[in-house]
Amino acid sequence: CLASVCALLATTDPDCVLVIVSDWVYRRAKRVFKLNGVALAVAPEWAQLPSTHRYAHLGGGYGSTGNASWNRLYTFATFEAFRLVQYDRVALFAVDVLFMRNASALENVTPFATSRSPRGLRPDVFLNTGVVVLQPQQETYNELVSLWRSGDYEQYYSKEEALDNDVFIELCWVRKRCGERTDLDACVWQHGSWLPEEFWRYCPPDNAVARHNFHAEREPIL
Repeated sequence: CLASVCALLATTDPDCVLVIVSDWVYRRAKRVFKLNGVALAVAPEWAQLPSTHRYAHLGGGYGSTGNASWNRLYTFATFEAFRLVQYDRVALFAVDVLFMRNASALENVTPFATSRSPRGLRPDVFLNTGVVVLQPQQETYNELVSLWRSGDYEQYYSKEEALDNDVFIELCWVRKRCGERTDLDACVWQHGSWLPEEFWRYCPPDNAVARHNFHAEREPIL
């Protein structure tokens, strides 16, 4: 998390940076974030999914990422960005995104925007939501949470996992409920998100603004 934020601050001069964190992170790291001028929002601690939920069996009943660890439930904290209605537009990025160059061009992107990436069970509609430009709306937030908690969405990446990504794809891309759909060039905004697999076209590293799925030990870009 700190690496992602520090990379953004080092490459870009954003008007506002807000990090959505668990209560545990807030209590232990709030001073560090404050010193760097970063605001914090605490994500809700969702209850376990009911046993009748279609994905409750994944991850020992937590239904988040196929991992029984309770803290993986915070994966769904990404929905909280839609509650930031005090802003006209929000650029959301995951904790494993590392900014390599100035990302201010996201200010001119029309929401809802994220990267098309032909992977998983449905490569024709699969999205990688590591970087998203969205328009906050309480109604959209309510629909995302309702879909997640009801299980009324499909698995688009793997039968072993039920992810926030699946809910985003279902509501924002398949059902077209998040506004106009814009494709962010994955070569530029989510470079390397396909690793260790191959991407369907060549992506020059020098064009990358954001590096997703970052693992320092395998970085050909550095």
